[in-house]
This record gives sequence, C-alpha cells and structure tokens, in this order.
Amino acid sequence: MSVEQLSEREAQALEHLQRARELEVSVAEYARSFSVDAKELYSAKQALIRKGVLSSRSSDEDEDGDAGEAPRSDFVPVKVSLSHAPILGDTMCRIRLLSGVVIECAGFPPTAWLTAFLAGARNVPA
Repeated sequence: MSVEQLSEREAQALEHLQRARELEVSVAEYARSFSVDAKELYSAKQALIRKGVLSSRSSDEDEDGDAGEAPRSDFVPVKVSLSHAPILGDTMCRIRLLSGVVIECAGFPPTAWLTAFLAGARNVPA
C-alpha cells in the first residue's frame, strides 16, 4: 500500500513514528516529548502494520528495549525434558490427612482408587 492511500490520521502517525525511530526513542517517550497521544500512535501503528505500510518490527521502540530480537508471538516454544522426572523410589504423590496419616506413592494412583480412598478418608476422625 502506498503512502498516498493513507488517511490523514495514518499519514500523520506514520510521520511521528518515523521521527521517533530517527530520534531513537520509544513511542511513549516521543509522545511525552512532543505532546502527542501515545495511545493514538500505538493504535495507528497497528493499523499501519495490518495494511502492510510498516513491518511489525519497523522501529526500535519496544517497551523492553529488545530491538533486534525475534518477533514476539502468542505461542511459546516448550521443550519437554525428563530431567525432572521422578527417579525410582522417589515420591510422586503424597496424600496427607488431617488425622496425620500420610500415604506416599511412587506414581499417581488410579482415579477410582483415589476417589474411593478420599471418600473413606472423610470418615476418619481428625
């Protein structure tokens, strides 16, 4: 999309965003310094990104100052590791009743057993 196809508001916001980038300051800092509404600039910036006028990493004004890092995403990579898996003999599940009874299991007990146990445990005086 060309700059000529932008609304007046978008064109003004684009100018402000470009000046902020040239001055190497955040949008928030630029807005404070030049008495411009930061929310309006952020909103217009998102609209310009959606229209393809700006890239999502077009300026260095991240709040965290993390310019140059990979773009943020709603998805977070997760690596599953067995390093925290219980070692044979370690307790994976511990049930402690008010009466002081403690039951430790090396694995998670079956749901039916746990349900029956807890139902019976209600009748044990504390």
